Amino acid sequence: MADVFVIGVDIGATNIRVARSDMHGKVLKMIKVKNKAIENPPILPLLVADLIREVGEEGVGAIGVGSIGPLRVSDGSIIPPNLGNRPIKIKPELERIFDIPVFLTNDCISAVIAEKLLGEGKNYDNLVYITFSTGIGAGVIVDGKILSGKDGNAHEVGHLVLDVDDRVRCKCGGYSHWEAFCSGSSIIPYASFLSDKLHLPELGAKTPEALFKLAREGNQIAQIVTERCALINAAGIASVINAYDPSLVTIGGSLALLNPDFYEPMLGNLQQFLTNRMPKAYLTHLGEDIVLKGALEIAKDPGIIQRGFN
Repeated sequence: MADVFVIGVDIGATNIRVARSDMHGKVLKMIKVKNKAIENPPILPLLVADLIREVGEEGVGAIGVGSIGPLRVSDGSIIPPNLGNRPIKIKPELERIFDIPVFLTNDCISAVIAEKLLGEGKNYDNLVYITFSTGIGAGVIVDGKILSGKDGNAHEVGHLVLDVDDRVRCKCGGYSHWEAFCSGSSIIPYASFLSDKLHLPELGAKTPEALFKLAREGNQIAQIVTERCALINAAGIASVINAYDPSLVTIGGSLALLNPDFYEPMLGNLQQFLTNRMPKAYLTHLGEDIVLKGALEIAKDPGIIQRGFN
């Protein structure tokens, strides 16, 4: 039987998505599960393999994987802080199990490829996708070329250092990284940090959604946190725009897509931090499946990573 199907995999810190599509891009089956490897990182390849079998491996010619980073492309490993900071050889393990090629990229590279091919980026050679989810990351296309870097990590913008005074520790071990302040996993700890620093009562919120609700209700520390994050996010996005000079910035990730209180204020603060001309900037229209859609495109045409769009 000819290879007429591909598999796409989106490995996130919170969820894993897997889909099977034909070569025309029609998704035949898709599943989404919680990432149980958070508690036991070495099981990740076997967990993903089980999900691939569930969507169907027969007739599949390639697997595209978009994963949280950092990556180590030399041996097909991912080394995310959320999975213990130890290498997990996802690419070679999946190739051993299924005996077909596996193409591993950072999740945001997968996303920006989807944006370019399927979304608002079709008419642009310079575009950036930024995700706000458990972590913060970006995928970047400059002059039609996909930026990857020596290890596949040319887009780890969540680890830009945005403050040298507030010693807020990132899960990677560094201090004052963008992700340490405003990611989905860090915004509540950051609220506690500010409560201590300003000698204010503890917030009490356990989730970002609860924090935004308290801010709308007039809670002082919640309002301070949301206002501070709006500025930090604007500085981070502006730094990306100043570095890569895109014509288009699209924003995704569950934190931004599901919470207008998080997303809208940061765009209102952008201009004060920019040196490059303001690009178009708005939420992606491809939703929470953008990484998965990009992974499927890479599985269909893996040469796109090196070839780009020129």
